Amino acid sequence: MKTFIYILPILLLASACKKVTSSNEPVSIEGRLMASCDVPAANKSGFIRTDDGLLSGPGISLSFTSDENGYFKITHTGKESLDKFTVRVQGSSDVLRVNHLSGKKKNLGKVYINPFPTNFIIKLDVKNPYTENDTLVMTDFTSSDPFAQKFIPGPFNTGVLDSVVNSFYNKLPISFSDISNHGGPQHSIGVYVRSLPNYYTDLKYEYFHISPICSGEFAEVTLVID
Repeated sequence: MKTFIYILPILLLASACKKVTSSNEPVSIEGRLMASCDVPAANKSGFIRTDDGLLSGPGISLSFTSDENGYFKITHTGKESLDKFTVRVQGSSDVLRVNHLSGKKKNLGKVYINPFPTNFIIKLDVKNPYTENDTLVMTDFTSSDPFAQKFIPGPFNTGVLDSVVNSFYNKLPISFSDISNHGGPQHSIGVYVRSLPNYYTDLKYEYFHISPICSGEFAEVTLVID
């Protein structure tokens, strides 16, 4: 019994040391800054920062400079996991907001610092068709005005609603996550139903994967009408 009592603290101490060591393993973040679809952002300075938080403590800021081909990489050793952070470049606001990216080696792929063209197909999955007194309201992607709206009269039917070609995505920073069904860079569409005379349903956002950006391929987003 005494032997067990002597050994137990040693095991607990060894376990604690192991945890501390693993938490201080280097974390690397890499990617490629792109000025446009075909032009890398060469020799561009920027930084990766985390927000202050009650549980996470003071935020940190890690600087980097891309090479002549736009590639950059930072390595950080500390207690921070860096699962959530923002990428900002010199002379610009935030360009990428990483909501979650686990692991010690984090590859962001291409990080666009300016608006870029994207293609996507909008589909409807109608659970409630509503009536002719209802209108589906969403962004008009054919307009150069980012605040322009499109109005689709009810009743609504399941199927393809619209195909958007070369719509310039200008809502930087781009959202990025690895924990949803649409892992990677994401776009979102906000929609709501307006019913006469003056009733509005809650604004809902549908997120969808926009990668590979600038490939000419079409992403798909399904708006559920319930």
